[in-house]
Amino acid sequence: MGDLSHLGSHLRIDAVARVTGGTWYGEIITDALWLIENLHNEPNVDTSRIGTAGTSTGGALSMIASALDKRIAATYIQGYLGSFRKTFGIRGNHCLCGHIPGILKVCDMSDIGSLIAPTPVLFINGKADIFFYKDAKMEFNKIYTTYKNLGVQEKAIFLAPEGVDHEFSVEIATEWFSKQLIENDKTDFNG
Repeated sequence: MGDLSHLGSHLRIDAVARVTGGTWYGEIITDALWLIENLHNEPNVDTSRIGTAGTSTGGALSMIASALDKRIAATYIQGYLGSFRKTFGIRGNHCLCGHIPGILKVCDMSDIGSLIAPTPVLFINGKADIFFYKDAKMEFNKIYTTYKNLGVQEKAIFLAPEGVDHEFSVEIATEWFSKQLIENDKTDFNG
């Protein structure tokens, strides 16, 4: 959390960031981009195999970082996809820190997800997740259309596993990154 990390609570960080015109999301996105940049400057890092992964806010970071930094080779987003209008607005199933002021004047979540193309991306929204998988699937379809229009539809995948709630599915993520970053098999993933 950069200079605000001493505040501890993400809600306190958000409140202080807003005083200066920022947000908690802005703080953590800046930190994520800083981390990626630093990885690219490390001599022992294979920069062709950097991936991002996360659940919930970590999923947001993974999605936004991948949309902004084309050097990311594979992206895994779990328990986050939906729409800002529904997930953070109508359904209201997130605290204030999840709100990005004015975001709907510019885009919705599927627009950000579409910017990841043509990078391989796997979206997971379990059927027991508080971020409704049906909302996620509708938004994924918009992202998929972008990938399809680019002729790389096999690189965009959505899974809604039974019994999976708001959690990080280690086995699915491990298999995904193994296929995308290690085995060089970037087209055949069946979850």
